[in-house]
Amino acid sequence: MEEKLNDYQKSVLSNGETLRAKLLIYLQKPEAVEYYAKTAEKCFLQGNKDSFAKVGDWSWWGFFYSWTFLLYRKSENAALWAIICICLGLFLILLSKTASPVIGIMFIIAIWISYHLGKYSKFYILKTFVNTLKESNGDDALLASKGGINKIGLVLGILATPFVIIQAIGLISIIPGIIYAVLAPRIG
Repeated sequence: MEEKLNDYQKSVLSNGETLRAKLLIYLQKPEAVEYYAKTAEKCFLQGNKDSFAKVGDWSWWGFFYSWTFLLYRKSENAALWAIICICLGLFLILLSKTASPVIGIMFIIAIWISYHLGKYSKFYILKTFVNTLKESNGDDALLASKGGINKIGLVLGILATPFVIIQAIGLISIIPGIIYAVLAPRIG
């Protein structure tokens, strides 16, 4: 169940100009404001202007950088859940005696996590923004201090880049294998 918004949150989300001004203070990156404002408006409308509903809006940053992107944008709770899922999967691989079936399952889970974060990372970041609006209650200095970027997330994102490239290559290279696995028993 979605948490009801207070009057201040509603006043910010219901006025496009105010929303963009507060997002600028929070994000501290002018080029990102419109990108997030459109999603925020969708979430507010989906919640019947009374709550902030979960709405998917694709983000390639979320898809490829997953938890590091959430951490970079100071959405630590969502990043923590992604890390827990990843660690649980790695733990399952370590427990398995035969790795191949478990690795296949983990690959599917990893693709699902990447897809989910690609679809919902903007929502998770905006949910943190909306919660910060409630906490700040008009205090722009507090909004700015809770926003911006997390430099640790930035460094981890940079360090993760080689793995992101490997992930992209892996996604592209596995497609012929899947096609072969599906078609080979029917052909031969």
